[in-house]
Amino acid sequence: SQKYWRGARRDAPADQAPVDAALGLLLEDLGLAAPEAAALVEAFPEVLGLGEAQLERSVAHLGKAYGIRGPGLRKVLGRRPDVLGNTLDCAGDCAGECHQCWARF
Repeated sequence: SQKYWRGARRDAPADQAPVDAALGLLLEDLGLAAPEAAALVEAFPEVLGLGEAQLERSVAHLGKAYGIRGPGLRKVLGRRPDVLGNTLDCAGDCAGECHQCWARF
């Protein structure tokens, strides 16, 4: 939605590559079953537009900062799929991008 992207994707052309990369990461790298991946996409459809690098950074951050990996990671993503879109950690110095901040996690 434009609310999530804050207008940054308004004129972006459709591209299948990020969708394929996101689905590949969810299904193959994270080991989600097809119904789990479908539920994640339904709850947070923006995941399909994030790009592979952003998804990998978010997964790595969850592992490094919070120790969340493997089955625990799959459970967290089932409850909070929006964490895949987190891009910054304001650490108390608010940057005004709360919808993408790790401070909410």
